[in-house]
Amino acid sequence: MAVVMKQYRTYKCASCSQKTKTERVTEGYTFGNPFYTCPHCGALNYDPYITEPALLSPKKLLKDSRNSLNTMLFLLYMPCGLFAFLALSFAFENFLWSLLIVGPILALLTILILLKKRKLDISKYKDLLDESMKRLNSSADYAQAVIKLQGMDADSVYQASMQQME
Repeated sequence: MAVVMKQYRTYKCASCSQKTKTERVTEGYTFGNPFYTCPHCGALNYDPYITEPALLSPKKLLKDSRNSLNTMLFLLYMPCGLFAFLALSFAFENFLWSLLIVGPILALLTILILLKKRKLDISKYKDLLDESMKRLNSSADYAQAVIKLQGMDADSVYQASMQQME
């Protein structure tokens, strides 16, 4: 399980110049509607840190999962491997024997972690993608505005649905 850091970001309304404080995830993407209404004047503003998931390719959508695996690998696996290597070096009083024992174990764990990383699928984002597709299909103006501001990947879910409609 990855640790997700949250921070508060302050936005300045383009219309009334009042400041608004909102919470956002700092690692990876924050999914949802990138437009928000100013609580002071009611003007519509754009948040560049929020992304419509249906406009992303599956590779970019799974970026968060890959990053969490890399974090797990770095924070847990490497210090434990170093500790095991040092413990065996002291126990055997020989660098080569400890390397011959710990090296293959670390290599096997690396292979297992990388195999798990390849098996990630997009199904865990199904609800987010459904909500995003509803927002994009509900208004052509909204879809055009978001695509103009964020862009759209060629192999995104929304692009595939647009090609099926043609």
